[in-house]
Amino acid sequence: MKLSSNTGRLVLNSGSLLKLAIIILVAVQLLSYYGAEWTITKSEWSAQITASHMATNNISFIVARFLALTMILIVFFAGNRWSKGDFLGIFLLIVLSVAHMIGMVMENGLVNSLYQSSVPLMYLLLFGFWIGQKQQNWKAVYSLIPALLCIYIAAFLITFISFYSKNGWAIFQNTSLMTYYSHAFAFALPFLYTRLKGKKAGVPVYLLLIFFVVGAVILRARSWLIQSVALLLVVSITIARLKGKSVVTLIQSVAVVAILAVVAAWLLNSYLVDYWDSIVEKGTVDSRSFQYAEMLEQTAWHDWILGQGANATYVSKLYGEYHYIDNEFFYLSFHYGVIFAVLYFLPFLRTLFVSLRAGRRV
Repeated sequence: MKLSSNTGRLVLNSGSLLKLAIIILVAVQLLSYYGAEWTITKSEWSAQITASHMATNNISFIVARFLALTMILIVFFAGNRWSKGDFLGIFLLIVLSVAHMIGMVMENGLVNSLYQSSVPLMYLLLFGFWIGQKQQNWKAVYSLIPALLCIYIAAFLITFISFYSKNGWAIFQNTSLMTYYSHAFAFALPFLYTRLKGKKAGVPVYLLLIFFVVGAVILRARSWLIQSVALLLVVSITIARLKGKSVVTLIQSVAVVAILAVVAAWLLNSYLVDYWDSIVEKGTVDSRSFQYAEMLEQTAWHDWILGQGANATYVSKLYGEYHYIDNEFFYLSFHYGVIFAVLYFLPFLRTLFVSLRAGRRV
């Protein structure tokens, strides 16, 4: 905020406030993993080890997160005008978030609720979708993206190298590595879009794409591996279209990806047999679909309308009493209701449909 010399009133500098909120959220996230203890379990049937560590939490981190959320809400309510449909959706989302937060507090108490990994009010960060439509806000936020991208990539590499130097290869489960990787991937998308739009594709772009493929292999994450390879192909095709050599470059891109995959598979199978076996097993084992059947069998249809609350669980044959499901729409519907989930995803779907109808490439 700054003081206007003409009116003597405080004028909201929304871009600066958003940048500060993002910096706070990133700083808290990085600090929450600092000093976190690794849990290492050695398998009885192979030399492979499983490693995990969880982020720490304290009241100062919680206060900082809610301070950042408050900043985003201030920007949202201070500088937006909505259609009647948007206003109704926003109003319902706020009501449902607050209602579930109250239910969570009544069941767990205020302090315990704030320490939960998923707090209903944090889904109001969706308001950033409308905030980002303003050019002033987008420019301010985008100015941070290259630095944040570098920070998350560096954090991933430092954490992995530090672990590997002490313990060797491992199957990584709940660790900061996945957090750093997924955030770097998210920041990379607008970064790559801007680079390609300005026809500035070069070595940094391809190094970034290779990092995501290698990172997905390190994490043994098949979904991220599929996405990283798809991103590599999409970017390569886009570069080819910009140069007017689409067919030739497409063939070259597919060939390069295939060669890299064969070389990587050979290296892993030759020097890291246990790790290669775990990757092959992960790629062939169905570790997700049974969750849908278990969840649906244990709930009535009306439980999905308004959800069963933030603390709801179901019994999983693999995990016992379980809180999660690896599908964000089902997760939100199970805990907070289908209405909440639809309201959350609707802005993104609407953008997609509007873009397609306008004949734009997404």
